[in-house]
Amino acid sequence: MRKIVLLTIAKGNSKRLKNKNKIKYKGKSMFLWNIEKGLSITKNYYFNSDDAEMIDAASKLGLKIIKREKKLLGHEIPSRLIFKSCLEKMPKNVDGILHIQANSPNLDLNLIKCALKIMQLNKIEELLTCDENYNQYGSLWGITRKRIKEYNMNKSIHDRKVIKPDCYLVDKSIDIHNIKDFKLSLKQSNNR
Repeated sequence: MRKIVLLTIAKGNSKRLKNKNKIKYKGKSMFLWNIEKGLSITKNYYFNSDDAEMIDAASKLGLKIIKREKKLLGHEIPSRLIFKSCLEKMPKNVDGILHIQANSPNLDLNLIKCALKIMQLNKIEELLTCDENYNQYGSLWGITRKRIKEYNMNKSIHDRKVIKPDCYLVDKSIDIHNIKDFKLSLKQSNNR
């Protein structure tokens, strides 16, 4: 079985919705929802951020901290560059990561469990969530060291133009980028 660890990346500020990862969502900071779900599956969990408050909260929950490199700060930094940086700082026996997006707080726990098992037990090098129309979504993104080494790391190229997932999982959660998404996500979680 491959060693796949969980990872959440969360920047301190955001362009469209100010402090979105720390905004209160149903009583707690948005980024904490999926961290708590992930911790119910495994304690082998990493957190990457540039924000001292989020780093402190994640550290208190027992996550292993990888502070965001200065060269990877900004609004348009592709996630694959951050994943590569994180993998370089993890033990060599880690085969890959399952990234759980911080701003999809109504992500289903069973979908996280399923994605982790697929990455651990299959020869899948990359897994990504998509919406019901099969548009790449990314609330979960599993990738191995082997696959990340194959990708162009030019930061001016968007992830969607480079990545080639072997497997897609349909996800109905809301990826929150603005106040409209936030309200829609709250409505969705109240209907579950």
